Amino acid sequence: MEALAGPYQATLVVLALGGLAKLRRPHAFEYALRQLRLPARGGFGRAAGAIEIALAIAAFVTGARWVALLVATAYVLFTLVVLVSIRRGLTDCGCFGARSAPPSRIHVVVNASSAVLAALAVAWPPGPIGPLLAEQPAFGVPYLLAVGTAGWLLVVLTTTGVELESVLAVRPDTATRRARAAG
Repeated sequence: MEALAGPYQATLVVLALGGLAKLRRPHAFEYALRQLRLPARGGFGRAAGAIEIALAIAAFVTGARWVALLVATAYVLFTLVVLVSIRRGLTDCGCFGARSAPPSRIHVVVNASSAVLAALAVAWPPGPIGPLLAEQPAFGVPYLLAVGTAGWLLVVLTTTGVELESVLAVRPDTATRRARAAG
């Protein structure tokens, strides 16, 4: 199903960006995993980052079912890790290296949605990105910009989830009382 290609590929951008962050600064990710009592020593963060990047590239290049299955599995694992991190009160998930934030319900929703999109790509593989770009206007540049922007926005959602949740949790009556008290 061609309509799923763009959203699925946006999740691949997130996967690649997370992998790059772990390659550059693996210690935050390793520390978060150790806080969850998971083994994460001896270059584990960099290895995890390299695997995420390789998986994203393989998914873009091949568009194959088996790669989408691996992507779906990764996002299911990410979702579980974030859920456990929330439950244990971790202050940093380490997903995006030093720029990560406390895990949030928004992070869970983004990861779970990404897992669903990848599972749909297992059922309806998008195929390699090359032929898809060949069908697009302007050599696929607008398409790539849209997919990249969507991926970046997903990263913003996951890394600012706690702040967004606190803003969304403010009820109008509470905001009005605070404004009156301040003024």
